[in-house]
Amino acid sequence: MRRRNAAALALAAVCFALIAGGAWLATRKPLSIPPLPAPGSGAARPNVILLTVDTLRPDHLGIYGYGRPTSPNLDRFAASAVVFDDTVASSAWTSPGLVSLLTGLFAVRHRVVGPAASAPAGTATLATVLAEAGYRVPNLVYLTSIPNYMNLGFGPPLKQFFDEGSGSDEATRWLAHGVEEPFFLWYHYRYVHLPYQPSRDALAAVWPEAEPLGPHESPGLTAVRNDVIVPRDSVGFSMPADRDTVIQLYDGEVRTMDAWLGAFLDDLRGRGLIDSSLIVISADHGEELFDHGWVGHASTTLSASLHEELIRIPLLIRFPGGRHGGRRVADPARGVDVLPTVLEELGLDLPSGLDGRSLMPAVRGERLPPAPAILETAIAGYQTPPARDGERLAGVRDDGWKLVVSCGGSHPRLFHTRVDPGERTDLAGSGEAREAELGAELAQYLATWDPGFLLGHCRIDPDVAEAADPAQSPCPVVEEPVDGSTILFDDHGGVVRARWSGAADARYELQYELGKGRFHTVGRMPVMGNHQEFGPFPRSVWQSFRDFNPWHVKVVLAGRPDCAPADVRFRF
Repeated sequence: MRRRNAAALALAAVCFALIAGGAWLATRKPLSIPPLPAPGSGAARPNVILLTVDTLRPDHLGIYGYGRPTSPNLDRFAASAVVFDDTVASSAWTSPGLVSLLTGLFAVRHRVVGPAASAPAGTATLATVLAEAGYRVPNLVYLTSIPNYMNLGFGPPLKQFFDEGSGSDEATRWLAHGVEEPFFLWYHYRYVHLPYQPSRDALAAVWPEAEPLGPHESPGLTAVRNDVIVPRDSVGFSMPADRDTVIQLYDGEVRTMDAWLGAFLDDLRGRGLIDSSLIVISADHGEELFDHGWVGHASTTLSASLHEELIRIPLLIRFPGGRHGGRRVADPARGVDVLPTVLEELGLDLPSGLDGRSLMPAVRGERLPPAPAILETAIAGYQTPPARDGERLAGVRDDGWKLVVSCGGSHPRLFHTRVDPGERTDLAGSGEAREAELGAELAQYLATWDPGFLLGHCRIDPDVAEAADPAQSPCPVVEEPVDGSTILFDDHGGVVRARWSGAADARYELQYELGKGRFHTVGRMPVMGNHQEFGPFPRSVWQSFRDFNPWHVKVVLAGRPDCAPADVRFRF
C-alpha cells in the first residue's frame, strides 16, 4: 500500500485539534434561487463536478505543451473543454489552495493559513450555495475531517465508500450506488504527492528509455521514492542524474493519475452524466522539481517559497454538452475565480465580498482585465509548529510581475515573470517602479485583512468560543487512545477518536510530540471540548501515519498549568 499525501501530514500535526472559526465570515447576498425544474422538463440544472489533483504542475501535461505522453486522457478531455493557460493558486500547500477554490477567497480572507486553522463558521462555499439551491452534496473527501476543512458545508464523510478493497475510488463507488441529480461532487486525487512510486508500466509509458533504479542510489533519491517529507538540504542527491530520475518518477505519477481520470470520465460517460455536468479540473498547488534546488513544496520541504512552479496550476472547465469546447484563454486566471465562474454558469447569485471574479467573459471570447493574485504560505505547510507561525510569506502576482515579502514586509523579492519565467533574476532594490506599485497593492490588501503581517505579527489567532471557568473544571485524563496502544485501521474503520475526561465546555491545550528524524513534529494547540473524531481515512493515508510513530500526546486544561497529566503514548 502506498504511503503518501499531504493529509497524512495534516493529521500528524493536528490530529486531535479543533479550532473555532475566526470572526470574519463571507457574508452573502440573499440567493435568488428559482425552484428546481420538474423532472423531465428538459431544463434541469447541470451537475457540478470538481476534480482536484494534489501537486499537479501544468507544464508536465500534454495540453500545456509537455512533450512526454503524461496525460492522454486529460488532453482528449481538453478538446471539449475550455483551457486556461495561466492560472495560479493562492498558496504553496494544499489546504489554502483547496479552500480558495471552494470559497472564492484568498488565504488571508478565509484564514486557513496554518495547520490548525478553519474557515469561519458561516463562510459561503460552493457546497453551501449549491446545497441551498437544491443540489445533493456528498462528502467523499477524507480531508474534511481535519480542522482546515471544517465549516465548508460538507457533512461527515460517507465512510461506506472508503473501502479500498474494491480496487476503485470513493467517487466512482458513490456514482455506482445510484445518485439523485443535480449533485455537487468534489473529489481530491492524492497520489501525485510524494513519495513518487509510479508503476513500471506508467513509468515506461512516459519514459521508455528510463534505466532501472540501481541498488546504490543516493539517499536523496531513496527519500523521494519512500517518504512524504524530504526537508530542504536534509539528504544528498547525485546531480544531475537524480534530477532526471525524479522528473521521470513524477511524470510516471502524473500518468497514473491520468489513467484514473480516464476511467472516471468513461464512467461518467457510460452513466450518461458527462454532458449533463459542469466539470472543473484543477489542483491545489504545483511542485518544485529542482527548479530552485530541491524537490517538493511547503509541507514536504519544510521551507516554503512562492515560485511559479509551486503556484501555477492547471484549470480546465467542460461545460454541459461540451459548449465552448476547444477554447483557450491566455489571460491570467486564479483559483479563487472558480466559484464565481461556476455560479454564474448556473445562474445563481454570488456571495458578496469575494476575491474571485467570474471567468465567463473569457469563456465567451472577451478579454479579461488584469486582476492581482494575492499569495500566502506558511513556512512548512501542515508541518508548521506554533513556534514558527510567524515565518510566513505573502506576495502579489499582477500583470506579469510578482513581489514576495516575508512577515513584516522584510526580504522583498521581485520578478518579471514574463521576461524571466524561471525567476532567476531578483529585481528588488533595483529601482524598478513596479516594486513600489506592487508593494502598495499588497500592503493595501494586507492592511484590510491581515494587518499583523505588515507589523511582523503574522499569526492569525482565530476567535474562540466562551469556555467554562478553568478554576471550576477538573483536570483532564486522556481515555482514548489508550496509553501504549496500537491503533489499527480495521479496528476503527479508518476513524481516529480522541476522548478525555473533564468539562465538555472547557478549553484545553493539546501538547504533542510525534515521530523521529525528519518526521519529528512538536507543537501545542488550543482545543474546545473533550472529544473529537477524525476520519474516516482511506487505508493508504492511515498507513502513512506510521511514518510519525511514536505519538506522544498530552491534554492540559487551559489556564491551569497544574493540570498537566502524563503523556499518552501510542502508535499507528
